[in-house]
Amino acid sequence: MACLRRQAGVLVLAGFFLFRFACVAAAATACSNTGNFNGTGIAGGNYVWFNSAFSLPGFDPSHLTAPLTISFTGVTIKFSTFSVTAPNASITYDPAATTASTTFDALNNQWVTRLPTTHLAGNAFLDATAFLVPATGLPGGIQSVTWQGTFRSSTSGLKVQWQWAAAVFTTFNSDYNAVGVKPVDDNQASAYKNSDHAGTPEDLTAYVIGGATGGGGSNYTGSYSGTVACSAMGLLPLSGACQAASALSTLVVGKSVTSYVPKGAWDRPVTGVSVVNVEGTSVAPTLIPTPNVVNSCASNSVTGQTVCSANNTDVYLLTGTALNSTLTSSGTGIVEFSGGNCTNCGVMMDAVHNKAVISLSVSGVGGFQLLDLASSTPTFEPAFASPAPGGPFYPGNTSENPLLDPINNLLLSASESNNYEIVNLANPAKPGFFEHPIPNPDFALVADSSTEDCATGIAIAPYEFVLGESQVYLADLAQATFTPGSPGKWTLPATGEQIQTLSESVLTAGLLGTGGGSSVAQGTHTGVITGEFGGNKLTAVTLPQTSGSGTPAFTDWVTCAIPAPFTNGEDPHTVTSYQSPNSGHAIALLGGNDATVVAVIDLTMMLDPTIVARTAGGHGCSSGTLPPTVVHFVAVP
Repeated sequence: MACLRRQAGVLVLAGFFLFRFACVAAAATACSNTGNFNGTGIAGGNYVWFNSAFSLPGFDPSHLTAPLTISFTGVTIKFSTFSVTAPNASITYDPAATTASTTFDALNNQWVTRLPTTHLAGNAFLDATAFLVPATGLPGGIQSVTWQGTFRSSTSGLKVQWQWAAAVFTTFNSDYNAVGVKPVDDNQASAYKNSDHAGTPEDLTAYVIGGATGGGGSNYTGSYSGTVACSAMGLLPLSGACQAASALSTLVVGKSVTSYVPKGAWDRPVTGVSVVNVEGTSVAPTLIPTPNVVNSCASNSVTGQTVCSANNTDVYLLTGTALNSTLTSSGTGIVEFSGGNCTNCGVMMDAVHNKAVISLSVSGVGGFQLLDLASSTPTFEPAFASPAPGGPFYPGNTSENPLLDPINNLLLSASESNNYEIVNLANPAKPGFFEHPIPNPDFALVADSSTEDCATGIAIAPYEFVLGESQVYLADLAQATFTPGSPGKWTLPATGEQIQTLSESVLTAGLLGTGGGSSVAQGTHTGVITGEFGGNKLTAVTLPQTSGSGTPAFTDWVTCAIPAPFTNGEDPHTVTSYQSPNSGHAIALLGGNDATVVAVIDLTMMLDPTIVARTAGGHGCSSGTLPPTVVHFVAVP
């Protein structure tokens, strides 16, 4: 499969893996399903309960060993002169689930359905919304009622077969958690052991009447439209995947979340790595001794394995609270960054292919080395050096915190030379390098970390040494054109990238200026920008939900302080994030600069102005400091 792009009269042909962003931008369009209302008119003041259900033809979830998530986003329902925006939906097949359930997350305006992987008959609930009929009413026989939305999945190759219906109720509850939505057709798999269809509002069945696609009586959902089969485009990343190399890891297993926290850093010679509970109590918090200083850890939430890199050539493989083995990378010499120097400089995890990637020195030049974890004897692939240019101040030519995107087989590396390198790893034996100079808003400012929303291909790189409000480079990779060469280059239209200044975001005082740590909680379009080497502030950001056109920009942000005596950690940046398996919220983890505490911040709540009040400027925390409902601390042994 190939993707074609034409720019400046030149036709560019590239392999699927290399140009997946361009392909997804064209293919991940809304999937539509159109039907008609019956001939019964609907009086004003009644409610149309638009609801939908789905199945996965040919897919057997009983073979799953890890949760599988399907999302349905950007959902609209159009009919006559009306355009109704429906909530998003997230459905998870969970091997640990014994009962099907559906709840409504009002904070994120999202239906959340959790399904067991066995003993399910019929359809499952997809999405729904209640529409208040205007006083003038609706005539019977409305034609071309169209639902549309985009499906994504955490696994490849899924086909979602779905249909919609609409029933009329004389009353409805604005609190969707109070209507008792049945999650599945199955008459035994949920709390509602009856023959009603998935999507039935069980607590309101007494109020159903005829109209829309229903005839009243016991038809609580309405009669279904025809079925439409849609591909789940643009993979949703697995928990912990698509995270930049960071000091901290997140390991999400079921409802439990743990983190591995190095006690050292590039310039802090303290050995050992600690494992702590972030959500749940799955481990006993433990300090795991290591022979040498650990700077970075990354975890695979599918296998439960964690890989940590040391400042020298040591690579440690851990499970639970045990150090299982020590490997030796091919690193030679050291590379220098503004935050220190290292031979092994960080580690990223590819949970899709069960590999880790070490960023390291190759004879004093920044480079990378893949570690295949799939076999019983983990094996290093050959290391390769980056051809990216070094910086005028710091010779490091790779990012302090590169990011591995295993969905698109790309490695992102925004360096302190203000060059954004993308490495195509579709063929790891022959990596393809593509360079892109990024703007320098001031002579002394340098990009400091690499982050991406892997569902959209929006890449970001905050600048450090900013003496004032944070400045962040954003690029829409769905608009990028990649031209092969030695090395190749990637380019964007003028509107496909920008430097955005975040008002009221001043994260670190003094000569270091605002630091450049960053992370995106995959699946939430929510991220975080942090300082380093001191300061206690962070900025939560909302990224765009779509890509492929226009100028990428944060749509909202807010800056607050973490309660003292917390201060931000050293390099490599002590920040990561994930989507909570319990609340569905975006969560950031920030390590303190003495590695004795981790701050756990609910970014979703932080961005909610009804929970964290804003300043008059709209982007500051009016109280200055985050409340205990939004941040708490985990002690690190």
